[in-house]
Amino acid sequence: MKRYFKSNIKGFSMIELLVALLIMAVIAGIAISLYGGILNNAKGNADTETAKEIKKQIIIYMNASNDMNLSCITHGGSISGNNVVDALATTVIISSTTIDKDFTDIVGSYGPYFENSSLRPQLASKKGWDITISSNAITVDVSASNDNGNLVINP
Repeated sequence: MKRYFKSNIKGFSMIELLVALLIMAVIAGIAISLYGGILNNAKGNADTETAKEIKKQIIIYMNASNDMNLSCITHGGSISGNNVVDALATTVIISSTTIDKDFTDIVGSYGPYFENSSLRPQLASKKGWDITISSNAITVDVSASNDNGNLVINP
């Protein structure tokens, strides 16, 4: 009798292996979905922090150059929020020919304010930065946008 039982104990049955595989698949599915949520949350937090940094650097540029309406970056035209960020990633040169009509801009070279020339949002659904500037109060609001971003300058 002992010999009969010893010869049948060779390992796991097919059902036991399938149940173990099913349990591991369920656990892996839960872990992957949780990881995806954590990853999107982290990207959203990174976008929020990047927007805060863009805001700080725009205010620093405005205070240093006295270019409160960003006319030396926009050259009087309409540009996107992404273009403003790209311009601040390079050296902005204000000469006597680029000064605004009110002659308050300070001639000089400013920047670069960012190490990376293409700061874009991390979330896949976001493509650029919406930037709203109030020139009189020197307030700047920056948020991730679904398009290339908009630049709105309020007097």
